[in-house]
Amino acid sequence: RTVQLKKLWANMKQTQRDALTKEKQACLATGGGPPAAETNIDPDIAVITPHLMETAPVLFSSNMTKNEIDINVRYSLKEYEWNI
Repeated sequence: RTVQLKKLWANMKQTQRDALTKEKQACLATGGGPPAAETNIDPDIAVITPHLMETAPVLFSSNMTKNEIDINVRYSLKEYEWNI
């Protein structure tokens, strides 16, 4: 029974993640063609697992200055040391 519940919960989270991904992709689409179908986002799952679609922070980018990169390198190393 526990295995079934865990599998059900994993499936529900994956369905939610897929719906959120489709919604985000539709927002970024360039247009042309018919509008995208509405995504079915379950509000109950969204409340329980708000972290499903958090965007990872951008630590490095090709348009950063050397100073910004140095700051982010130091930040990354500190985070790494904390997690060891």
